[in-house]
Amino acid sequence: LLKALNIKAYPAFVSGTNNKAVAQALPSPLAFDHVITRIDIAGKSYWIDGTRSYQRGSLDNRASGSYGSALVITPDTHDLTEMVASSGQVYDADITETFTTSDYLKPASLKVVEIYQGAAAESRRHTYASIARTELDRHQLNRYARLYPGIEQVSSYVLTDDIANNTLTITREYIVSDFWEKDEDEPNKLSYSIYAHLVGYGVDTPRYIRRKSPLALDNPIKLKHKVVIVMPGEYNIDATELPAPTVLNPPQFTFTKSFKPETNGYSATFEYNNNTDEVAAKDVAEYLAEIRKMENSLGMSGY
Repeated sequence: LLKALNIKAYPAFVSGTNNKAVAQALPSPLAFDHVITRIDIAGKSYWIDGTRSYQRGSLDNRASGSYGSALVITPDTHDLTEMVASSGQVYDADITETFTTSDYLKPASLKVVEIYQGAAAESRRHTYASIARTELDRHQLNRYARLYPGIEQVSSYVLTDDIANNTLTITREYIVSDFWEKDEDEPNKLSYSIYAHLVGYGVDTPRYIRRKSPLALDNPIKLKHKVVIVMPGEYNIDATELPAPTVLNPPQFTFTKSFKPETNGYSATFEYNNNTDEVAAKDVAEYLAEIRKMENSLGMSGY
């Protein structure tokens, strides 16, 4: 079909099991387990997988899979071809939670806006097409109920799919009756807690720590979780009153936690980006120590 449109297209063998490690293996008819297509347009190559049913957007922002290398079937092929990842290969997820409190003795409203791009949008489309709406609502409600047992859903989620830009937006609304909690030692003191679950649940830790083989990581991943707290009445806070940023920058990832004054409140933003698809066995312990530092920075309380 593509050749009939005068588009240069070639089958490409890839390995969904070994990914880039196939380049280090001995030649074998069993080295590959999947076939995709390479198309060449205006001097640029694109990798297309016809089995990915939930892809959207232009060729430049579509995910092609983390295969690493491909055997392109052309008359002049003599070796594997490295697959350069497109911008659509990035698992890009961005969540903003806005807690609005009109009174210290009343429930807070919570509005959640989730924005998924690239591979994250594709993954979410699959999830939301495969699972019943009621089950998806229940799952998210129970996730928030771990921190706020008194939370109630206002209405079912609203999903908007920007097909042209491969961006999926999901909006949710809740009422949190127990956002403010009395301090056990000081009954007249009220506090609240937040947790950046997008980062906390989005970064896996390995089952085996003492190992001889490298630790594979999903890559590339870009996660941003922002929490906005709107306080009752007029509440002005200066940037100097907010905590100092937290920055972690080991070889495998970067993480920042930063604060910013907002109208009648402030925001806390947690950002994670990984820099590699594997960790050498000798570096796993050090990597996990940095991950634990990050995990300890994901939750916080305020008064």
